Amino acid sequence: MAWIVRTLVALAMAGCAEEGDAPGACDDGALPGELDDLARTPREDRDAEHLALSLDPSAVVAAEEDYELVRDDLAAIRRAAPRLMDVGVGCGHPNAIEVWAFGPEQAVLGPAMDGTYTPFACLNERFGFAGGELVDGAHGIAFALDGVYSSAIVQAYRDAATEAGLGADVSLDATWLLPGEFPGSCGRPQRTSVAALFDGEGAAVERTYTFELDAEAAETWRVVEGATPMLLE
Repeated sequence: MAWIVRTLVALAMAGCAEEGDAPGACDDGALPGELDDLARTPREDRDAEHLALSLDPSAVVAAEEDYELVRDDLAAIRRAAPRLMDVGVGCGHPNAIEVWAFGPEQAVLGPAMDGTYTPFACLNERFGFAGGELVDGAHGIAFALDGVYSSAIVQAYRDAATEAGLGADVSLDATWLLPGEFPGSCGRPQRTSVAALFDGEGAAVERTYTFELDAEAAETWRVVEGATPMLLE
């Protein structure tokens, strides 16, 4: 199967409350993302939403205008090349939070996996906990989220673990399948898929998409405003 894949940049820092924190520690101002933006995810075209995050890696959720731009680009390219109709983002994107712990701290992995770990409660509610499973025996778990987010949310989970006194390693897993498709990972490497040329006002006036057809073959398409998508040699 072929994939469109893309790279995310980790930015932002935020925290979450643990049990016993003062009221208000989980207020919106302490957490990544604006509620209006978070309410838009997941969108109908998940491929476009993942790729749109590449246009502004500082965003927690892709801006609506970026999402619509990428969605329309993909539709135009696929009209020009129907063979790409089933080429999707696949599992080459980060979409699951991993937690690794050893020794006595392994006791937190079960609650973290089923969504009942108190220090993660406000984050899970905000981002839509969608279930998890063991990653590597008894040492690691991964849990998926309903929406499509940048890696900015990882630091929030790390901060929550640190504030709870947990020495676990928290990271964003780039190989897990979409929520509802657990278990397992695809094991494919992540490659850059979309790049943009911006004008002086920050508009992405030119976008270049790479479609990975298999391990050795790829197609690259350029989209410029007002022009038909062009396949690059």
